[in-house]
Amino acid sequence: MTASRRVAHPPRWEWAWINPRYQTLATTSLNQPLDELAPVDRYHAKQGRMTGRLRLDAGGSAISVYLKRHERWPWWSRWRAGLGLPGPSSPAGAEWRNLEQVRRLGIPVPETVAAGERVERDGSVCSYLIVREVAGEELHRAAPRLAGTLDPAEYARLKRSLVGALARLVARLHTQRLFHKDLYLCHVFLDPDASRPIDERLVLIDLQRLARHRWTAWRWLWKDLGQLLYSTDGVAGIDRRDRLRFWRHYRRATRLRFERLHRLAIQAKAARYRAHNRGASR
Repeated sequence: MTASRRVAHPPRWEWAWINPRYQTLATTSLNQPLDELAPVDRYHAKQGRMTGRLRLDAGGSAISVYLKRHERWPWWSRWRAGLGLPGPSSPAGAEWRNLEQVRRLGIPVPETVAAGERVERDGSVCSYLIVREVAGEELHRAAPRLAGTLDPAEYARLKRSLVGALARLVARLHTQRLFHKDLYLCHVFLDPDASRPIDERLVLIDLQRLARHRWTAWRWLWKDLGQLLYSTDGVAGIDRRDRLRFWRHYRRATRLRFERLHRLAIQAKAARYRAHNRGASR
């Protein structure tokens, strides 16, 4: 939508938030219509959702950010927005809330730069979320690289620390009955700054589907841990002892009961992901 059309036909509903640290963006990069914010690389579009990386001017210095834009919303989001209820209604708004909720638990997540949504009078919708790019690389890439570059004893020490930190991160979510629902190694980044405490070096990303489930917690626990277990398959530098060490740390942190039941259910979930992946690759 052009700026002139927006003035002539104001949206039916509009909501926006910007991180106080980046208030200068409100009068620079974000001053243009959302349709003109175009990623420069890592562009991906599917089913009404677009993601990509771009650079923004933040008061004289450029920052790398990721933009997520949604132009299709679930029916309940449209219904909520149609009623004009206060607060965010869209997928991007939901992820913004999730990021802030997980951040309050002490779990490192991407820094939110801005978020917003609008519903036009013709019924079209748009929402966006902008987060700072996370330093480092995904765990499924970091593990093989570190295994190939570090001294074996040094890598073993680092890996033990990382496994414990990852187990504590997941346990912190699950003890609050919060579940990621896309908990793969590719959604956990390792910050390269070795001077930071190990628990601060793991950053959890892609929280759009995160939700709290009190009465069906076991189902989502099995899903999260099944995904995580499946995502370790074939990753160089990760072995059976690492998986067992994670499970030991996780059980201790969550005080998990019925350990055998959970273990079998998680293994069954991982097996289903493997079978699905084999079928999809044929």
